[in-house]
This record gives sequence, C-alpha cells and structure tokens, in this order.
Amino acid sequence: MAQKQTKSSNFIIQGSILAAAGILVRVVGLAYRIPLLNIIGQEGMGYYSTAYNVYAVVLLLTSYSLPLAVSKLISARLARKDRTNVRRILRLALVYATLVGGLGFLSIWFSADFLAEKVFYLPLSKHALQTLAPTVWVMAYLGVFRGYFQGYGSMVPTAISQILEQIVNAGVSIWAAASFSQRAIAEAKNLSTVRAYGAAGGTLGTGMGALAALFAVLLLFLAGFFGSMGRRRRGRERPKESYGRIAFLLLATVVPVIASTAIYNINGILDSFLFGNSMSKLSQDASVTASQYGIYTGQYHILVNVPVAIASSMASSLIPALTKAHERGESREVLRTADMALRFCLLISMPSAIGLTVLAKPITGLLFDEDPLAIHFLQLGSAAVLFNSLSTISSAVLQGVHHMFLPVRNALITLIVHVPILLLFLRFFQLGPYGLLYANLLFGFMICLLNALEMRDRLGFRTNVQKTYLGPLLSSLIMGVSIYIIYTVLSWMTQNDGILAMVPFAAALILYPFFLLVSKTLETEEILRFPKGAAILRLVRRLGLLKEDRFV
Repeated sequence: MAQKQTKSSNFIIQGSILAAAGILVRVVGLAYRIPLLNIIGQEGMGYYSTAYNVYAVVLLLTSYSLPLAVSKLISARLARKDRTNVRRILRLALVYATLVGGLGFLSIWFSADFLAEKVFYLPLSKHALQTLAPTVWVMAYLGVFRGYFQGYGSMVPTAISQILEQIVNAGVSIWAAASFSQRAIAEAKNLSTVRAYGAAGGTLGTGMGALAALFAVLLLFLAGFFGSMGRRRRGRERPKESYGRIAFLLLATVVPVIASTAIYNINGILDSFLFGNSMSKLSQDASVTASQYGIYTGQYHILVNVPVAIASSMASSLIPALTKAHERGESREVLRTADMALRFCLLISMPSAIGLTVLAKPITGLLFDEDPLAIHFLQLGSAAVLFNSLSTISSAVLQGVHHMFLPVRNALITLIVHVPILLLFLRFFQLGPYGLLYANLLFGFMICLLNALEMRDRLGFRTNVQKTYLGPLLSSLIMGVSIYIIYTVLSWMTQNDGILAMVPFAAALILYPFFLLVSKTLETEEILRFPKGAAILRLVRRLGLLKEDRFV
C-alpha cells in the first residue's frame, strides 16, 4: 500500500510541477496578448490567429512529436547502457528535423498567398503567414534537443527553454507589432494593412522566442558534451543499429503521436475556413469577420486554455505511469491511477469553468476591453474547460495502455459530425460567431463521451460517481453562487475590474476547498497526494475540517 501511494503521489506531484510551469508560460502568453491586442486590434488578431492555426498544423505534421519520439528511443537505449546508438539516434533525428522543418517552412512560405486569399478569405493574413514560416524549421531542431534531454530523464532544459521562449516571444512580439504598425502608418497604408503588418510583427516574436530557446538548449548540450569528454565510462561496445532501422523506429513513434493530435489542430483550420467562407456568403465585411474570429481565438480561447494547461501537464506524467503499470500487468494500479487522474482533473476544471462563467465580465475587462462578444463567449462557453480537460486526460489514459489510435478514431468521428453541425449553425440558423462556440462545445463533449465508453469497454473502468463527479460539481456550484454574491455586492461599491475579479477569485480559493472538505469529497488519501500534502493535511487538521479518526 505504501508503495502504491508513493507511485501515485509521485505521479500527481510530477504532474503538478509540470502544470505549474505550463500555467506560468500561459500566464506570460496571456499577459503579452493584452498589449498586442491593443496594438493590432481585433482585426489584426484575426490575421494573427489565422496564421497561427496554419503554423500549428504544419508544426504538428513536422516536428510536434519529435520530443516524445527522440526521448522514447534514447531512454530505451540508455536502459541497456547503449550510448553508441544514442549518438546515432541524435544524428538521424537532426537530419530528419532538417528535412521536415525545411519542408514545413517552404510549404507555408510559398502557399501564403493562396491560403490567405482562397482558403481563409483574408488576403492580408499572408504577411503574418510568411513571417511565421521559418519558425517551423527552428522548432524542429528545438524538438530534437528537448527530446534528447528528456531521454536522459532531465526536464530542466525543456523547462528553461520553454520559459525563455515565452519571455522572448512576449517582448519581441510587442516591440515588432508596434514597429511594423508604425512603418505601415508612415507608408500611408490603410487601417487594415496597418493591422496586418502589426500581426506580422506579433508572429515574428514567436520565431525569435523559438530561436532563443534553441540557443539555450544548444548551450546546455555543449556544456554537457564537453563536460563528459573527460569522464567517459568504459564498457562493452554495443552493436551499431543501422540508420534504416533507427529511421523506421523514429517514424513508427512519430506517426501515432501526429495522428493523435492532428485532428484537434485541423479542427481549428476548418473552423477558420468555414466561418470565413460562411460569413462571406452572408455578405459580412471581411474586417468584421476577422474581428469576431480574433475575439473567439484571441480572448475566449486564451482564457479557457489556461486551466486546460493543468490537464495537459497531468497527461504528460500520466502516460508513462500508466504504461509502466500496464506492462507489469498491474491492472488494478492502471485503474487506480486513471481514476486519480480523472478526479484531479475534475477537481480543477469544474470550479475553473464556473468561475470563468460568473466572473466573465470583470476578467475580460481586466485583461482586455469589455467587449460584449467576449463576455458572452465566456458566459456561454466556459464548459469548454471541462470538456477539453476531460478529453485530454481520457485520451492519455487510452494511449498509456497502448490503445494509441482509439482517441484518433474518436476525434475523427467527432470531426466528421462537427463539420455539418457547424455549417448548420452558421448558414441555416445564422448564429454567426456563436455557431463556432456551440459547435466546438459539442465537439469536446462528444470526444469525452466516446473516450469514456472506450475506457469502460477496454479497461473495465468505473469510478465513484458521487466523489468524482457530484462532489466537485456541488462544491463548484456553491462556490459559484458565493462569489457571484460577493461580486454583486462589490459592484455596488466599485466598477474597478481588478477588484471585481481578484476579490471573488481570492474568496473562491478559500471557499472551494472548504466545500470539498465539508462535503467529504476530499479526504486524507487525496490530500496526501498533493504537493506538500502532509503540510496541507496538518493545516486542515488544525482547522478541524477533518476528524482525527479519518487520518488513520
């Protein structure tokens, strides 16, 4: 029992550490989007988001899966103390990065005009597309070196490079967006062109951030390389694997990862195309379409994705934990680990969704302008936090026990259903940007449902409905009502969005754990799995929120 608790505790702690780093990166990303939005406007954000969606898909097809693939191949050989083939894997991976990164760069650069004019019906987005194109090549090399360090069991270089990447991205994006906009104004360009130049400056920041991160991991790699030259370990030389075999293994690892995430990114491209095309056929001005899409992606998506970062980080630590248990034949540990991951996911995503719904107005006012459309998006669509988090965790569970393509199949089925539903909302019901919102909520819900059915059928997964679903939901609802009352009272005294957002948020941080403990949704075992769980437990004990006999 103690061993299992240690395993689960380590899994939760590692996931929490990754989540903290992920949230930090996303908070920085959210913070720099505010001045960026002020510089380029909603229209410019529409051009920026369109280019970024294309970049995300090309990145996925070229280098997104490289860290996982390289780390998996390297760690397998290190387990056999086979350092000879580790070097061969690194060399081949760099060749692969050169080929696919270069291909990705060229594909975006030369298709920018066609994509902007014929696919997205936003001709001015070509500037942002071409500026962003070289970043694909940089990210391919960056993925290889991150995977190399992860294969050695070190996440520190990845963490350092991610934080540096985002900081440089933020600084350069703001500076370049302002500089490019001023240049366009000096050349007497019209307002839409000024916005498009500003968006191109924003995408330049993405490239400079990636380049800074690449330099950082290269320095760490060279430091480790020269530091190890004088202390090479003697040992039996292992047979060299052929580059052909290594290439086969690399592709065999890359392809499932690409397939498992491609559909989510393709969904963004399809949404952009169908929304732009539908609004054009309904005779809506392109600048209005770009602004609406910019609010949807640049405000709503950014906000709901901050808490989803926790689920993404949890999934990163969940997959290896499940894989080890599965390969050892520990089926009960597999189910126990999956259940804990699901519970922690819901403990975070439910209050996050309700909090965003209740505080939609002050949050958007604090971070952006109080645009009615952005407020309505949050009020109506914060459930996306729950659905996206659950789909991330459930996909990780299935992949962790070697059902790699089941989440792909489920996402593909959902995408096929999603397209006609979105067209129905946009063209028949003419819901405009709300059609995007409702269709994507259904998209997330369907994936959750299909994954849950597969977990039940393939793994025999069952959970305590009251503690996993009803307890967090009830506690979140009571918390939501409480902070709404606080917000309403405060709004009679002040209209300061900072106060109206932060005071209820601080109250939620106290009230939600209190309601979890009072409702007995959280008990000793769960608390101990949190980072600093023993310290938290002692505090809860002093406050009298858990009885003494429940600590046994």
